[in-house]
Amino acid sequence: MLWLAAGVSMAVLPHMLHIPVWSSLLFSMLLILRMSLDKRSRAVAWIRTLPFKLLLGGVIFSGVFVSYGTIVGRDAGVVLLVLLGGMKMLEISSERDYYISAYIAFLLILTNFFYVQTLGVSVYLGVTLVVLIAALLSFNDRDQDLQIRPRLQSAAVLFLNALPLMLIMFLMFPRFNGPLWGLPKDALSGLTGIDDEMSPGSISQLILSDEVAFRVEFNGPIPAKSDLYWRGPVLWYTDGFKWVQDRPRKSSVKFIPKSDPIRYTVTLEPTDKNWLFALELPQVPTADSNLSHDMQLRTRRPVITRTRYEVTSYPDYLLLSEDRTELQNVLQLPGNYHQRAIALAKSWRAEGLNDREMIGRAMRYFHDEKFYYTLTPPILPDDTVDDFLFDTRQGFCEHYAAAFTVLMRGAGIPARVVTGYQGGTVNTVGNYLVVNQRDAHAWSEVWLGDTEGWVRVDPTSAVSPSRVSEGIQSAIPQTLINVPLGIYNNAFTRNVWERFSNTFDAINNRWNQWVLGYDRNRQRLLLGRIGLGELNRDELMVGMIVVIVLCLSLLAYGLFSRIHKNEDQARYWYNRFRKRLQRAGIPILAHEGPQDLAYRACRRRADLAEAINSISDCYIEVRYANQAERLEELKTLVRSFRPGNYPVAIQG
Repeated sequence: MLWLAAGVSMAVLPHMLHIPVWSSLLFSMLLILRMSLDKRSRAVAWIRTLPFKLLLGGVIFSGVFVSYGTIVGRDAGVVLLVLLGGMKMLEISSERDYYISAYIAFLLILTNFFYVQTLGVSVYLGVTLVVLIAALLSFNDRDQDLQIRPRLQSAAVLFLNALPLMLIMFLMFPRFNGPLWGLPKDALSGLTGIDDEMSPGSISQLILSDEVAFRVEFNGPIPAKSDLYWRGPVLWYTDGFKWVQDRPRKSSVKFIPKSDPIRYTVTLEPTDKNWLFALELPQVPTADSNLSHDMQLRTRRPVITRTRYEVTSYPDYLLLSEDRTELQNVLQLPGNYHQRAIALAKSWRAEGLNDREMIGRAMRYFHDEKFYYTLTPPILPDDTVDDFLFDTRQGFCEHYAAAFTVLMRGAGIPARVVTGYQGGTVNTVGNYLVVNQRDAHAWSEVWLGDTEGWVRVDPTSAVSPSRVSEGIQSAIPQTLINVPLGIYNNAFTRNVWERFSNTFDAINNRWNQWVLGYDRNRQRLLLGRIGLGELNRDELMVGMIVVIVLCLSLLAYGLFSRIHKNEDQARYWYNRFRKRLQRAGIPILAHEGPQDLAYRACRRRADLAEAINSISDCYIEVRYANQAERLEELKTLVRSFRPGNYPVAIQG
């Protein structure tokens, strides 16, 4: 029970990070109660009664329903499994109950991958699996002959024996474009990232997240951080508080590259959104994606799994709008909102400034009027733009992008808001770029006629230039960066920590690419190297089964041949023993087994009883218990068995 309790606890422990506190406490109470009660006590007998089981089951189901409003789905289902697993542990009274509890623990191991699939968690759950196998070995070791170390070694050997078959199934099982079954609605509920709308505070909240948004591997040198604008949703319309996208449609722009291309590969974490991120500005859409009319890279299906795609972008370009009606859409302003901002923009225009000069005037306004770049701006309850521009003057990137866009529209200049990410952190170990959620950013895009087209303008750079040139790390408090307390201010310890973090992330990146990202394309590439790349799904399935059968056949042959070899030698030496018994006056019967022969021989020759029993027991262990290590002992005992050397006793 201690082994089983340890295995079940290890399987549940990662779940305690995301299940309700009450369910963790209830599971712990059930487990402690089971381990503390005497199995012969009255309490145990009462626990096993039907009324108690119904009561406890009702409490569990009611608690889950109150917490989630349902008893189905990923989160509710996992909590139910955890608590029912604890309930099953409490009522164990037979072999069947023990095995069911172990199998529930195996299922709990699997459900951990619904939330996290990193290498570290996989190794931890592999150790948990070994502990559960050891629990099954312990349960079947009736005489408790195995100590802790041999028990764990045997469990590890069983686990390692299964790895080749697991590897074959992993490499050859047919890959599909999507999951084999539908995901529950709450399967992606914990995802955070850029949304399809923007309001004050929506992006600054992401700065608190150290989660990885995506990783990028460049085919050449990594561009400067000031050039790393990762384009996401483009926002066209505002109601005075939030900004939203236009309806996606086919591209109506003319794209003219003016620089050398940058080629790179992005590994995007699941977002449950229909867009991809790319450096401004991508020219050719990736497979299974398309470019919208505002040059947003969109997918046909939501990104619900880690996705890897290749992109070609041009940092210098001319983007022209061929649909003039679109330019009217990006002049939209909400009625009765932002009146002071619109009046300010019109006053600038009245000075005779052209469109380019209007941009410079707005940027100087942000720089000269003591605006502040802050993660915790004050609440803007009335007019989000006017209150920001004329009263608080404290904001994050979404405040500056929204206010700048309103100023441009107030002056009659088409403008829109672009959201995405800016910058990233270079992993020096793996030589790739890591873009975290805290790198989320918003900027503006302004139309400057057919000569310049759409031009990117980042108003945040007027207030916090380091945000663009050095990244978000230079613009936010260091306490928000995921560095242990006391390490950041020490150069040596910080370098050691960064080296460790980069190495760990590089390992996880390879794990993501070659294990979690092992899709049909990678499978075809790998099998193509051995001439099997053109196999279809049915052929792959048949091939996988054939290979597994061959491996099992080889394993069985090696196992039984070793047993057969030991068996032949054991039988040879046992036959020599029987011949010596016959010469000692003990008749040999063909139908008689070793235990019956030993019993009869000891009765006839009590003087040989000790030697006869030792040889018979050793032979049974080698022949029937497959203890090959005792074969040499059997040989020694038979060689030394010479009935003539023993004094003759009275025959029974």
